[in-house]
Amino acid sequence: MSNVFFNLARNPEVYRELRAEITRTDIDLESADRLVKLGTLRNVINGRLRFTPFVGQRARVALQDTSLPREGGHSQNSPIHIRRGTSVQINYYALHQRIEIFGEDVEVFRPSRWNELELSTWDFLPFSGGPRVCPAQQMALVLVCYTIAKLVQRFPNENRDPALEYVERYLFGSIATPLPSEPELRPKNCAPDHTHKWTVYVRGVNGEDITYWLKKVQFKLHETYSQALRMTEAPDPFEVTETGWGEFEVGIKLTFVPESGEKPASVYHQLKLHPYGEGKEAAKERGDSVVSQNYEEIVFNEPAEAFYQILTNPTPPQARGKAGGKNAKLKKQGERTAEIPERESPSNPYSQHAEAVEVDRLVEARKQVEQMVKEERERLIEREKELEALRKSEGALLKK
Repeated sequence: MSNVFFNLARNPEVYRELRAEITRTDIDLESADRLVKLGTLRNVINGRLRFTPFVGQRARVALQDTSLPREGGHSQNSPIHIRRGTSVQINYYALHQRIEIFGEDVEVFRPSRWNELELSTWDFLPFSGGPRVCPAQQMALVLVCYTIAKLVQRFPNENRDPALEYVERYLFGSIATPLPSEPELRPKNCAPDHTHKWTVYVRGVNGEDITYWLKKVQFKLHETYSQALRMTEAPDPFEVTETGWGEFEVGIKLTFVPESGEKPASVYHQLKLHPYGEGKEAAKERGDSVVSQNYEEIVFNEPAEAFYQILTNPTPPQARGKAGGKNAKLKKQGERTAEIPERESPSNPYSQHAEAVEVDRLVEARKQVEQMVKEERERLIEREKELEALRKSEGALLKK
């Protein structure tokens, strides 16, 4: 829901259309069936789920030889064989960004596109699909629809900070090289059955420094490795090098610099040791290195002031000194800031003082509600006593 309102705040025309639909007098917000059928509301939710599905990606391992109905052959319309033990990954985000399905403006939040689309069953999967579809999707949609509808009904659209977001780009992946058979050419203490040397990493897209926003990276290797959890921390490279003979999924946990105030983020990478795609046999004969990597983006929405300074003036932590501390202040009066001002002004009714007043009102309202609940509970106890007395008196009369 936070993502929905983030986009609504930056698209006031969509908010006005949604509010007009919800505030219609013939709409019953207490009816789940009618609520989930509101066109603009469902379009807004679908528009956001297309960018941030509940599950970003999923991996499955084939337990037996099988096939997928298409993507095989030169035309990519023939079945493709899946051998037993093959890991198949589904990236829902990539699926929802296909231009041939969602149009040229695929990166734009435009809920009205859902009035134009003719989707097949597997084009849009925010809750996955098939026999393993999320069993609680209807309940989740009803709760989200109801909450959004009530908030839109109550509040007009007032955006405090237009489009204050920052996107940081990085690569995560691996590079694997076949090991020579001669013992003297192999790494020291390398197991005899290990066939490859590999490195799994997190890097800048063009090799640029990313330590100004990324503090440390944890790699979770296969449990057969000693110390399966490997931690790397800036200024050292975010990478781990090992030897082995099998492919597996590597868990990667990103921890941002303290000034961000953000929770760690996780991604997953399938380690590739053997060549794949066209020409894989020739590459295997040559002993080519196998590179498998993914491009990823991290979006920081409305960063805290100290982190805002870091993102707009990127410098490595060791060169930053105290400038990026928690108490960092703007150098110039009136410079761009993401902080709420201490006092309101004619052009900005929002302030820390106004929020404090609102908090006091909420605290007082909570006290009143608690008192009302207490009084109602006391009345209920008295009524139960009266009811018990009536039952006893009625029982005594029946006995006589």
